[in-house]
Amino acid sequence: MGKKILASFFAVGLLFSCVSARVDAQQESCLHQNQDIVITSTTEVGGYHHTYIAPGGTTKECAVTVVRYNYNSTCKDCGAEGSGTGTFDQHGTDHN
Repeated sequence: MGKKILASFFAVGLLFSCVSARVDAQQESCLHQNQDIVITSTTEVGGYHHTYIAPGGTTKECAVTVVRYNYNSTCKDCGAEGSGTGTFDQHGTDHN
């Protein structure tokens, strides 16, 4: 009876080891291209102006604010989590 219980515990342990190794392998082989991204903060870090030609040939000026953002990401395929930063330009007009 004791050998059967020991064998059962061994089988359950082996099963969990295989599942864990399979999840790890999936995360390593996943390209993380299907991500859920949440922006956690934004900060204005600068800006500039530029000119553009509006409809009708009129030259106009656009104010641009440079924004740095922080984000958290989760891969929808394997659940891997990450974070990072980036920047984007926020234009003060739609250039029409």
